[in-house]
Amino acid sequence: MKPRNRRKAMDHELIEEILSCSSLPSLPAVALRVVELTTDTNVSLPELAKTIQNDQGLSSKVLRTVNSSFYGLPTRCASINKALVLLGLGPVKALALSFSLIGSIGNQEDGFDYESYWRRGLYTGVAGKIIADHLKLPTADEAFLAGLLQDIGMVAMHRALGFRYAEVVDSTSGEHRNLVKAELSALEVQHPEIGAMLAQRWKFPDELIMPVRYHERPTAAPQGHHELVRLVGLGNLAHDALPDADPGPALKRLYQRAD
Repeated sequence: MKPRNRRKAMDHELIEEILSCSSLPSLPAVALRVVELTTDTNVSLPELAKTIQNDQGLSSKVLRTVNSSFYGLPTRCASINKALVLLGLGPVKALALSFSLIGSIGNQEDGFDYESYWRRGLYTGVAGKIIADHLKLPTADEAFLAGLLQDIGMVAMHRALGFRYAEVVDSTSGEHRNLVKAELSALEVQHPEIGAMLAQRWKFPDELIMPVRYHERPTAAPQGHHELVRLVGLGNLAHDALPDADPGPALKRLYQRAD
């Protein structure tokens, strides 16, 4: 019993070391307010628009995206308030939080593979959203955001632990499916749990926290969150197939899980 107690204490200390790191990603106040407002189903759209407009850089990025050919709006959108009316709450919320998340993490030259990180998050988020849209599920925008957020714990662990975590990632030889096992073996802490703790610190709703915590094991998600967590899990399998020179095995896993 004594070794087990010491191991639990070590886990707690390591988690505290990670979460107290001064260079952890942090969302700006505007993004946190957007999260707070959008958790209310009766959110005031003018108040939400005003909140986003308080950040000139974020506001301009959202408007530039809304006016892109992707959305194909018949007339140019000149305000966040109009964007909310034209596109709806979900897409504008997803855009605002996505830009804030990207800005908070950045692309530092600190030895972390940000290119692979963002590729996995983007592929997963887009795939999860496409699947949700195809099935006419109401969680498409949340699936996209959850895909982007899923591995935020990796960034936190790298910034807090440096080479100790880099060695763990290197030991997987690029096989993300082996990462949690390697983390638990070497550190007794795993990135999904750290990521969920960060999401809780940011006061994200459970609909975003649960996919972060359970994206590596969707079947373990608590009741009421299976659908969204499964979308992220399927998005991960789609990601595995896209950059692979031989996508056959990954596609087979995707088809089996999606059945």
